[in-house]
Amino acid sequence: MEGFRFEQESIEPSNKKATKGEYINNADKVRDITYTPDFVDPNGKWIIEVKGFANDVFPLKWKLFKNHLQQTGNPPVLYLPKNQGQVIKTIELIKQL
Repeated sequence: MEGFRFEQESIEPSNKKATKGEYINNADKVRDITYTPDFVDPNGKWIIEVKGFANDVFPLKWKLFKNHLQQTGNPPVLYLPKNQGQVIKTIELIKQL
């Protein structure tokens, strides 16, 4: 998701050292949300994201990523193995493609 500037007032606690904790009108650019999967098929058939323990941000990024792929019209097969057995199963499934 591309970054943007929020055009209205946004009163938030400051993170800057000189004003830390004080309320400010935060006019800073909202940063891009980026995501890079672990393995991508060069032919575009599959994507693998290996996740043991997901951090608190991953579920949101994963949803945004899936939505982005769906909007492309021809999304690849996504695999999200979380343990060694699932990794082995993922490899078996990819070999069948």
